[in-house]
Amino acid sequence: VPWSLVTHNTAISASERAQQWKQACSRLHGLQRSSAEADVITYNSAASACEKGEQWEHVLTLLGALRSRGLTPDVITYDASISASGRRGAWQWGMRLLSSCQEQAKPNKVTYNAALSACDRCGEWTAAVTLLYQMRVRTLQVDRIAYTAMIGACAECPWWHVALHLLRSASSEGAALDSRLYTSTLTALQGGLRWEFAAGLFCESSSLRVMPDLFGYSALMRTAELVHKWEWALGVLRQAPAACLRPDVATQNVALGSCGACSRWYEVLALLQDVHEAAGQPDSTSVTAVMSALEKGRQWERALSLLRDLQHGPTPHMIAFNTAILACSSSRQWILALAGCGEMVLQVLQPDSLTCGVALMECEQHGLHASSARLLRRLLAPVSA
Repeated sequence: VPWSLVTHNTAISASERAQQWKQACSRLHGLQRSSAEADVITYNSAASACEKGEQWEHVLTLLGALRSRGLTPDVITYDASISASGRRGAWQWGMRLLSSCQEQAKPNKVTYNAALSACDRCGEWTAAVTLLYQMRVRTLQVDRIAYTAMIGACAECPWWHVALHLLRSASSEGAALDSRLYTSTLTALQGGLRWEFAAGLFCESSSLRVMPDLFGYSALMRTAELVHKWEWALGVLRQAPAACLRPDVATQNVALGSCGACSRWYEVLALLQDVHEAAGQPDSTSVTAVMSALEKGRQWERALSLLRDLQHGPTPHMIAFNTAILACSSSRQWILALAGCGEMVLQVLQPDSLTCGVALMECEQHGLHASSARLLRRLLAPVSA
C-alpha cells in the first residue's frame, strides 16, 4: 500500500527529531518518486533536519525546491534557512531572507534570533543593533539567546561600552544570565582594552556563580596581555580549576603569551611545565611563546636546553630554532648561533630570511668572509633542492 503524505511527513519529522538529516533527505526523495505531493510541512521537516545537521547547502537547496513547486515558505522555513545562512557566514543573505519573511510570513523570536546569530558569526554589530530595534518595534521578547548573539557581534564594535550596556539591559529585562553572555561581553571588552571593566565583570560573574567558560578566561588573559598585566593573567588562569574548568593547551598558551610579552621568562618556564602536566603536549604556539620570553631575557642557555628537549619529540618548529639563534646572537654567543643555523639544515627545515640574516651578520662581524658565502649556500640548499 503506498504511503500517504501524512505518513511521509511523519517519517521525515521523526528523522528530524533523531537528527538524521541524511535519512530525512532520503525519505523526501522517496516521497517525490511516489504519487504523493510534498507540501510545506514536508520541506520544513527536511530543512530543519539539515539545519540541525549543519548542512546549510541542503537547507538552501530545499528552500529553492519548495519555491519551484509553487509553495509559499512559512516562518519555520525561514527560521531554518536564515540559520543555515548564518552557519555559511552569509549574513547578508540571511537579512534578505528575513526581509522576505516580513513580507510573506510573520517573523517570530526564533526568526530574529537566527538572524542575530548570523550577525554574531560575521561580527556585523550594526546589523545586529538594527535587528534589536526591529524586535522592540514588533514587541518581541529579547531573550538570552538574542542578547548573547548581539553582544558577540559587538566584539567588532569600536565602542566597547555597547556590549556592556547590552549586558545590563539583559539583566534589567529579566533575561537569564549565563556563562555565554559573560564570555561574549568579556570578548567584546578585550577589543577595547578595558581590563578594569573586564576585571569587575569577572568578579560580578563569580559572585553570581555564573562563571565564564574557557573562551571567557582566554579573553580576560588576552586583555591582561594587551595592557601588560601578566600577574593578573596568571591569577585568572589559576582560578579556572575552582570553576570546574580544566585549561587546555590553547588557554595555557594565552597565559604564556601574556607572561612572554612582559619578558617573564621564569613564569613562562613554570607555565610550560604546567602544560606538560595538565594540558598535554605543548604545541608550536607554546614553544614560540617560551622561546620568545627566553630570547628577551637573554637566557640563551635555557633556550638551547629547551631546543634539545624538543628534538626528542616531533621536529621543532622553525620559529623555535630562529628564536634560539637570536637568543645566542643577542648574548654574543656567535659560535652557538652559527651552530644553530647548521642544525636547522640537518633537521630538514627551510631557513628563512631571519635565519640567513643572523648567520651572515655573525660571519661578517667576526671576519669570516669566506665562511659567510659557504654558509649562505648551505642554508639555501634546502630551498633549491
